[in-house]
Amino acid sequence: TVAHIDHGLRGGESDGDAVFVRELAADYGVPCVVQSVVVASHGQGEGRQQTLQERAREVRYRALDEIASAVQAEKVAVAHTADDQAETVLMWMLRGAGLTGLAGMPYRRGARIIRPLLDVRREQLVGFLRAEGVLHREDSSNAKSVYRRNRIRHDVMPVLKQVNPGLVGVLQRQAHILRDEEDYLSALARDSYAKVSRETDHLVEVDRLQFVALPMALQRRVLRLVVQRLHQVQQGPSFERVESVLACIQELSRCGTLRLDDLELLLTRTAVRMGCLASRGIPEAAPDSSPLALPIPGAVRWPATGQRVVADELPM
Repeated sequence: TVAHIDHGLRGGESDGDAVFVRELAADYGVPCVVQSVVVASHGQGEGRQQTLQERAREVRYRALDEIASAVQAEKVAVAHTADDQAETVLMWMLRGAGLTGLAGMPYRRGARIIRPLLDVRREQLVGFLRAEGVLHREDSSNAKSVYRRNRIRHDVMPVLKQVNPGLVGVLQRQAHILRDEEDYLSALARDSYAKVSRETDHLVEVDRLQFVALPMALQRRVLRLVVQRLHQVQQGPSFERVESVLACIQELSRCGTLRLDDLELLLTRTAVRMGCLASRGIPEAAPDSSPLALPIPGAVRWPATGQRVVADELPM
């Protein structure tokens, strides 16, 4: 089954794409499903505004999953190439990503998505289509430099290829190496998560002393797993969010209840109980605007976020 997702972002060109896919599928005698979707005008990711392309990707994958269920498809094959992989690695590098991002796109995403062309160069793919006399269409938005990926594709990649003409292959090899290491560390993190935590009704309780005894790399990964389980998502959270929660857990003298965004933490000397406020029907606390006296030198704890504010005098 051929599936085409119409984001409706390019007017008549989008309509033309849908017609082209239907006709091509008919020529090959393959069933075709065209689904129109609505991409929100704005959206919030992990601590930042999502780009239009990020929102469109989320909607697209959700629609593809729905279509796969409807037609009882085991897999959904998408056409990312080695060039897409190289661009993705550079994008994550510029964001200061960790191993997960620098490993690029995996050959499999979740249970259904597969990327069979991830080792094929874009020019090879286009050359094959031309040699076989197969028509294809270009998305005009790929030429617009307003999108981050397009700026990397059209402005950054050509400069880097002057330094190393084999850039795509180099970044592809890096992604291969880091993907293997990412898979290994992810497996260790899952094992550690099972050893130091237990799940109850919408909550995850972590053995605090066992957790802080883990290597820092595993602490971050275990905490990411906790937040993903609580939010029932596969992506995120952001580095900044992980670090803020880690700081609270690692300060062993710190006990009590703390809210960080939509997470609620109950810290005791030996355990940390974490829950997602939304999943438990608890409204997020509004920031407390009541003034606090801050002695100088001295420190206070801001109740709305649990952050500790320290002031000191510096010599003139």
